[in-house]
Amino acid sequence: MRDNNLAIEVDDVSVSFRHSSSSLMSFKKNTFDALSNISIAVQAGSRLGIVGESGSGKTTLAKTILGLYQPATGTIGFNHGVQQNKDIQFIFQDPLAALNPRMTVEQLITEPLDYLGVKPDHATRTKKLKTIMEQVGLDYSQRQRYAHEFSGGQCQRIGIARAMITEPKILICDEPVSALDVSVRAQIISLLKEFQQRLDLTLIFIAHDLSLVRYISDELIVLYQGKLMEMGPSEEIFSHARHPYTQALISAEPRPDPDTERQRHYAEYGEIETADTKLDGCVYAGRCTYAQSRCHIEAPKLQQVGETVQVACFFPLEAVTSV
Repeated sequence: MRDNNLAIEVDDVSVSFRHSSSSLMSFKKNTFDALSNISIAVQAGSRLGIVGESGSGKTTLAKTILGLYQPATGTIGFNHGVQQNKDIQFIFQDPLAALNPRMTVEQLITEPLDYLGVKPDHATRTKKLKTIMEQVGLDYSQRQRYAHEFSGGQCQRIGIARAMITEPKILICDEPVSALDVSVRAQIISLLKEFQQRLDLTLIFIAHDLSLVRYISDELIVLYQGKLMEMGPSEEIFSHARHPYTQALISAEPRPDPDTERQRHYAEYGEIETADTKLDGCVYAGRCTYAQSRCHIEAPKLQQVGETVQVACFFPLEAVTSV
């Protein structure tokens, strides 16, 4: 890496999966492109939000950075002495399903130390466990209990403690609050943001809830069918989205004020195209109300719009109503 301020550099990464389709008459294997030529640079200590509909490639990108998927093409590099198997931790969407039901809270939280070969003495291990439990808002006296004895929010706190006990440099959160009650979400988000700021973590945050992404992220990338549609500073994109798909996502986000909700404008777009009907041009052209003939025959590349935003669109928009 040339830029010492970067924590992660994703360079022209594509990820493909093979899937089979069969019938009484035929059997064939197809390749599904989950990510196509993704290039992003994540600054050390920044908070990157990743948004897009289900199936857009958000989790695939996160797991590729984590090392669970191998790119078909392209490379992923790390700086600041980051080791992929040690310095990157992952927080899952379903907190209870991510925890082994046969292990106590103490075993769950300290297991990563054993996995990474960290062997502190008993006193140090106990101190680390007590400290991290207190930091995430768990009572140390509950360390011998099991995950099923806790609420969803408490289980996610266990998951956060499990991730943070190894003192990672990069934390990836994949829909970490979507399975939680609304009243608990703000607490978990505040906890994650507190860890990020105090430890200067590089945070990657995936969510469908754009208001959460806007609150916690300072940089944003928008994915659609495995392709990068738009990227730049979060506030700039939320205030002035240039890609029609980004506009559609933002305009569909519900507003808390019923009067504002009744008066707002919704961007229009069509149905999602399947892999069998994918066009040679822009992957969003079939749904885009602004598409022109060029969009259906040529795939747009990322272009600079303004000083800080890049958009994969031949006809970028001027503005969009903010969330």
